[in-house]
Amino acid sequence: MSESIRAFIIIILVVVLLGTLGVYLMGFTYRRTVKDLFMIFRKAQAISPETAKFADEVGIKGKSLLSLRVVRDYKPQILQMLIKENIVHITEEGKLFLSEQVLAEHQLSSLDKRK
Repeated sequence: MSESIRAFIIIILVVVLLGTLGVYLMGFTYRRTVKDLFMIFRKAQAISPETAKFADEVGIKGKSLLSLRVVRDYKPQILQMLIKENIVHITEEGKLFLSEQVLAEHQLSSLDKRK
């Protein structure tokens, strides 16, 4: 086997390995952020319409153009997904709360630290 074919195969293997690692890290980050959001809502006791809180009250901030974070904050994106899945509800005032009942019946309940 020629040296150029060997180099090409090594490059392909490295690219596949890095891609696999990237997918694994993305899934790990996703799961950790979902767990963190469940904990954040519970710690703020935002678990019913009466105890709902605004996103900034529970520590979830939107994207900022001036933010120079090295580590990306996935909470706003995951929060949108939880709202879409009806796990987090929005009140008429724009406050948020975690629906424990919906979470218990949803497949994401497997990520719930309380179990």
